[in-house]
Amino acid sequence: MPGIETVIRKLKKTFYYLYYDINYIHRRKIVCSLKNDKMKEILLLTHFGGGTQKYDEEHYSTQRIVLVAPYRKRVCALSFYDKSNVKREIYIKQTDLEYLLDKRYQEVVIGSLLGHDRVQKLITSIVNAKKKNGFLLSCLIHDYHSICPSVFLVKDGYYCGLQCDNCNLYASNEVYTHRRIWNELLSSADRIICFSNSSKNILRSIYDGIEDRVLVQPHKVCTLVDKPIELPHSQLHIGIIGNIYNEAKGLRVLQSIIPCIDKSIKISFVGNTKNEIGIDQENIHYCGRYNQETLPDIIKNEEINLFVFPSVCPETFSYVLSEMMQFSIPIIAFNIGAQKEKMEAYSKGMLVDNMEDLLNAIRKMNDMMKNL
Repeated sequence: MPGIETVIRKLKKTFYYLYYDINYIHRRKIVCSLKNDKMKEILLLTHFGGGTQKYDEEHYSTQRIVLVAPYRKRVCALSFYDKSNVKREIYIKQTDLEYLLDKRYQEVVIGSLLGHDRVQKLITSIVNAKKKNGFLLSCLIHDYHSICPSVFLVKDGYYCGLQCDNCNLYASNEVYTHRRIWNELLSSADRIICFSNSSKNILRSIYDGIEDRVLVQPHKVCTLVDKPIELPHSQLHIGIIGNIYNEAKGLRVLQSIIPCIDKSIKISFVGNTKNEIGIDQENIHYCGRYNQETLPDIIKNEEINLFVFPSVCPETFSYVLSEMMQFSIPIIAFNIGAQKEKMEAYSKGMLVDNMEDLLNAIRKMNDMMKNL
């Protein structure tokens, strides 16, 4: 006899799928109208959140676009602008997406397949639709989902270095199966857009025969300040910008080093990270959410004079780091990915290899401040 929780779970699942089946006619009517709408020239498959969403909003917010992102298991959110230029959103099933693919678009853009259901089947549908309809197929490398199911390429707190045979996260055959599927997509792509030379090199180290189709097009970053902010140099004040929500973005690094930092050094977290960090000390200030317009005032009011960028995954670009660089404030980052590329071109950039080096760099900066 199943328990009450099991019964409730099965009922929820039944009603959940029943709801989407009841709305089948309405969904299919809208999908058919989009499929026959000559104005809809670009289909974008992506996911919501982070730099990917920011990029999509800047480049794909017109009547020409049909945008599809994962919502929950076997259900996608479909967004588009109607003829009155009003944004509409409906929820469709994976089968609706496969039907929507069968159209002579000018272009199908793979922004990210992270979170999409049945990726292998979806990639097969995309490749077959391209063969049939001949649209331009573009793949954007916002993340490393094309290389590994783990996406971030992090093992034991640091960049894995693509040592897949020694990986304890996935069996090596699972990773290679994953890459075989993605190779079908990348081999069919007309262009593969990377946002840093670093991400291009990482992708090329895994996939052969893509060199002539890989383009490096860094994101455009809004200008936040016209001139450097004048800040006091008498006391070190560390600023950590962005939402540090997992190990790859530096959560474990910060939780490990903060107890070792001199309590006289102030630390400001600019972003929604208080619950994740979970450390309350007198020298720590959580500023909460921010936006681009308010960031310069926050930096100035907090009197931040050193940025720490704790991400341990090789970034494909990083809007946050690009914004930090505009303030002409020293930045410490790990010696990997796009962050390495940016710091090597930034006169006040410092690169470190591990947490011990990071702590030593902070202590060195603190000693310099005291001697000024």
